[in-house]
Amino acid sequence: MPGRVYGESSAFRLLLGPDEPGELDPAALKSGGLTPQVSAALHCGMLLGGVHLFRGSGFVSTAHTERDVEQTATALAATLRQLQAEELV
Repeated sequence: MPGRVYGESSAFRLLLGPDEPGELDPAALKSGGLTPQVSAALHCGMLLGGVHLFRGSGFVSTAHTERDVEQTATALAATLRQLQAEELV
């Protein structure tokens, strides 16, 4: 699935799509580019995986262990598959 993870400092945002970097719009970057429906589904899917995101964004810190990172990556992969299966993205 096309997408980006971007941010400053310890905060990050998820942007699902577009395919080409040239298509990035500053307004889409500011909003995270997620519709309310996709944002809600992403949030719920990540919670089911034990990870709390805030409207398609999150934080990382030195307190996060390798296990935390692995859990986040696993939850994101499963959630993205579910969003695709439901044709939300």
